[in-house]
Amino acid sequence: MPPIPAPSAAEARAFLAATHLFGGLDEIALDEIAAQLEWLLVPGGARVCRQGDAGDSLYVVASGRLAVIREHGDGREEILGQKGRGDSLGELSILTGSPRSATVRALRDSVLASLSRERAELLLRKYPETIVAVTRMLASWLKTDLPVAPARGCVAVAITAAAGPDGPVADFADFADRLVASLSALGPTLHLDARRLDAELGAGAAHCPDGSPEHERMVAWLNEQEGRYEVVVYEADPAPSPWTRRCLRQADQILVVGLAGSPPSLGALGPELAVLEDEQGKQFEQLVLLHRDAGSRPRGTADWLRLRPFHGHHHLRLARPGDFARLARFLTGKAIGLVLGGGGARGFAHIGVLRALEEAGIPVDRIGGTSMGAAVAAQYAGGLGWQSLLDVNRRGWVVMRPHKAYTLPLISILATARADKMMEMMFGDERIEDLWLSFFCVSTNLTRTELAVHRQGSVRDWLTASMTLPGITPPVLIAGGDLLVDGGVLNNLPADVMRRHGPGPIIASDVSATFDLRPDPSYLKTPTPWQVLANRFNPRAKRRPFPNILRLLHRSAVMASTVYAKQAKGDVELYLDHSLEGFDLFDMDALPQIAEHGYRFTRDKLAEDGALAALLGRR
Repeated sequence: MPPIPAPSAAEARAFLAATHLFGGLDEIALDEIAAQLEWLLVPGGARVCRQGDAGDSLYVVASGRLAVIREHGDGREEILGQKGRGDSLGELSILTGSPRSATVRALRDSVLASLSRERAELLLRKYPETIVAVTRMLASWLKTDLPVAPARGCVAVAITAAAGPDGPVADFADFADRLVASLSALGPTLHLDARRLDAELGAGAAHCPDGSPEHERMVAWLNEQEGRYEVVVYEADPAPSPWTRRCLRQADQILVVGLAGSPPSLGALGPELAVLEDEQGKQFEQLVLLHRDAGSRPRGTADWLRLRPFHGHHHLRLARPGDFARLARFLTGKAIGLVLGGGGARGFAHIGVLRALEEAGIPVDRIGGTSMGAAVAAQYAGGLGWQSLLDVNRRGWVVMRPHKAYTLPLISILATARADKMMEMMFGDERIEDLWLSFFCVSTNLTRTELAVHRQGSVRDWLTASMTLPGITPPVLIAGGDLLVDGGVLNNLPADVMRRHGPGPIIASDVSATFDLRPDPSYLKTPTPWQVLANRFNPRAKRRPFPNILRLLHRSAVMASTVYAKQAKGDVELYLDHSLEGFDLFDMDALPQIAEHGYRFTRDKLAEDGALAALLGRR
């Protein structure tokens, strides 16, 4: 880690004042600390410290991004978190004298301010306020279990063309400008390409060799920019070059931009990404497919995803500014996620939720769910508006009525032929990768007693698994012989799955009932089947309903995860706990009434003081 010239006293003081560790000190104290700092340049991929080593220094990140890694005995590495501008590391070792608890590696070229152990101990004793700050940070880490998503620092984004000079170069340049405009709407954003950097630092600066005086000057200038901007966008050259490699090395996130409908190819960019992965361990690439024709459906995304282990992918229609705004929210950790729970016919309330969110101007950037919630989520991710959702579900559940197709109850009560026709009508051969929005659904692996999360593959197949209630419909047999059933058996409201797949506010729509299956109070004991039939078909008898086998099996299958779903209230930004006990699980004919109920409930919830602000302002 070579030393570099220190910034001016005023710049160093301003930087320290913005850190968690030293932010509470006065100017005299900050100047004293700044005078004892050593400023270091850490190349991307370089190790700052190793797990188990003695804690001989305390570091504060001035620019760049560091990964905190736990090394396991079997050679496996686990990323515990990240450090950005203003974050510190090594405090615990300095306070306790214990060895380093984790390995820290630079994810990109970074600048660190370093204090030796001796100097740090003197300063901690002289300024006890810093010990209080360290204690608070440690308590925060214990509470949040070291979240992977970085909370501080400038975000560096590199954008590259997938197929080099033969790729969508014209669209690529337009994409870069429009993405920067969308990012600028969220916070201060700097757009750099080779021409702009040369204009700032002199001709040839963008392509200067590492270790040269020009390189050190560029690093110092970029360090200043990271203190002024929330996002820096590095636009790579159309073909591999020293500047392109610098963009890739400097980035927290790499966008690989391709043209939808063209043959999948990374061209000369592929070897560059492979080298970067070998040198820095980076795998933060996201695929962006540009669609010139907004009316055509995405196809063939799986072929693109096979080219690299992409961290995610996005479909952007050039004619829709909202798609660029969605990508900007993903890059800044502000993508809004919507999770839709299972609940039979009660899941139609999710259609009303989507209607209310649309009217309130709240975008849905990513969506997922369980069972009926998963079905509605997939339809919405495929591009259907709330009115079309009403229509397609009416044609499926109300007209085709797959929940009334009884069969010989050897494997299940219901047959699948009618349900298969309905799923074909709704989804055809669509694949999850080809949906406009990021989507997932969950099922339960009955063979292995574990939750299965589906983010790629056939929409129809995985939704069928997510909606297969044990005993009511046959389990889904997959390659290898495992059986999949309804995701609601283990997780009826998978908000935790959404949280694990990236930062951003989450809305959870829960349609499960706390109280359900109430028999007529006139029953003193469980009736026989013949008594139930006699009451149902006797025209003179007073109706005395008792839950049938479908309702009993459904309630028993998802009861445990329904209890768990209610606990999601404290883990999401907006929790919609619909009161739908008045609607039966299999009352598909009540589709319009249930959807209207969901709409009114969500509209009123959003109108409550602070509900909308909490959703858009937290995290």
